[in-house]
Amino acid sequence: NYRRVVEIGANDLSKPLLYKRLFPDMQIFALDILPGFQTDVVDGIHTEWFDLEWFSEHAQPNTIITSSGTLAYFNPDELVEFFNHIYSLGYDIALAELGSHFVKTKSLRRSIISYYHPYTHLLKKIGYKVNVKHQKHAFSLSMMERVEYILASSIDKH
Repeated sequence: NYRRVVEIGANDLSKPLLYKRLFPDMQIFALDILPGFQTDVVDGIHTEWFDLEWFSEHAQPNTIITSSGTLAYFNPDELVEFFNHIYSLGYDIALAELGSHFVKTKSLRRSIISYYHPYTHLLKKIGYKVNVKHQKHAFSLSMMERVEYILASSIDKH
């Protein structure tokens, strides 16, 4: 059903390039905030600066946002603002983000610049319909870390 994919935290474009190979008829956008990230069209991928207003200006039906390891670098308030914003515009979102067994309803600082966030809790609280898959094992016993695969569908499609 999706016609567009928006990857946030696109960095070297490895995931957007894969999406373009797998889904050549889809419109692919790659967003990042890295210094030197070029905004242009690269191999059929539209590269842009990440900004909340970008989502308002480019809102269209049948668009999914993807993120893998990027949202941990949003502080808790920024993450809630981002989720609320994209939900209000009708975006779906697919995540592969690190989580912790200890994080259920509040974010927990992971390092000086990153957090474990309660993605499922936050998305459901906003109104998303959420489907979650977890790895069956922890790969960091100190924090009981795991990768959380989440697909959140906006109930109110725009």
